[in-house]
Amino acid sequence: MKRTVFFVLTLILLAVIILPMHASAATCPQCGGEMVPIGASAAPQQTCTTGGYLTYYCPDCKLQTRVEYPPLGHDYQSKVLKEAICEEGGQIRHVCSRCQDSYTENTPALGHDYQATVLQVADCLNGGADVRSSRTFLHRGGP
Repeated sequence: MKRTVFFVLTLILLAVIILPMHASAATCPQCGGEMVPIGASAAPQQTCTTGGYLTYYCPDCKLQTRVEYPPLGHDYQSKVLKEAICEEGGQIRHVCSRCQDSYTENTPALGHDYQATVLQVADCLNGGADVRSSRTFLHRGGP
């Protein structure tokens, strides 16, 4: 029983380790052999704005082929530099996590959010006092 469990676990371990390595290898379109990447790196040297490539070689039939990879594109991370408030706009800074390319975006002012406030309510005791409203404003996005 212990041997069977050990054998099954060994097969699972081998499948987990070997199959992904074999699956990543390219198959030669000419002879069906396994193509291997050649050159200094086994990964394409892409940047945010420039594509990369890998050159593959088939040791069986000597076929060599080049595979192009597109640019990665920027991966911008945003940080608020200044919050927008009622009368002043804000600023957001965007920085690429890969190449440090950056730009600043200006955001518009939010405008006032006026709320009516009742100063005095008419009731039976005050004999019909006026009701007045005052304009007060709350700063949105700030204190």
